Amino acid sequence: MRMILEVLQLEGYEVLAVRTAGEAFSLLADGREQLGTTVVIMDNLQVHDEGQAFLEDIRNKPTLHDHVILICSAIQANCDAARQKYGDVLDRYLVMPFTVSSLLAVLEH
Repeated sequence: MRMILEVLQLEGYEVLAVRTAGEAFSLLADGREQLGTTVVIMDNLQVHDEGQAFLEDIRNKPTLHDHVILICSAIQANCDAARQKYGDVLDRYLVMPFTVSSLLAVLEH
């Protein structure tokens, strides 16, 4: 994930990293007006249960999802599984392994 942060910073994106899905949800829920449109990259739905809880929380707050672009970063099989379960919440998919150009393409989609 550190590589992703560094690449995005070099490309001029403002980057804020959090350690848990709970931190991410709190940040989004508490400050969505100040943040504007926010991109959240979920690395392989890490901490599987916590990632799923985060997606459920977003699903249950549709007005919050209006300001958030959710990207799942995982191997193809996990992206496919996430698409089946959370296709209504996840907006884009970044299949691992990926290149810098594919990362930027997903962000600029």
